[in-house]
Amino acid sequence: METWNDAKVSLTTRIHAFIKHYEHVSFPELSERVLGFNGNRSISLLHNLLLWASVSQEAIDALQTLLSEGRIHIWPAENSPALLGGGLLLPVARRLRPYAKPRWLPVTLDCRPPPAKVRRERIAPLEFRSLPA
Repeated sequence: METWNDAKVSLTTRIHAFIKHYEHVSFPELSERVLGFNGNRSISLLHNLLLWASVSQEAIDALQTLLSEGRIHIWPAENSPALLGGGLLLPVARRLRPYAKPRWLPVTLDCRPPPAKVRRERIAPLEFRSLPA
């Protein structure tokens, strides 16, 4: 059994193992493949800037832990070789800023940090917000 489907290990460990194994992982992939990832919350960065919906609070807490410990990093999707495999039915955000109406910011997660230029211009400062889905 893959670690990401083993209920005996923490969700933080499951998410980290999946990202470490596959690299440049999208939220649809986590949602489909990691046991315990789905729930009734949404992940937002700024006002009306959504990363994903239907996520468990435990998964959001695990992602925040992994990000704060530097074990995973957020990459803008256009800089990733991975295909996203679906997304939210919202207009796509082109910049990291608050929006008047909800927008989806496509990203992937990886254990390697993005190049410094990408981090400085597109990623920082990120802090997840948990919202009802």
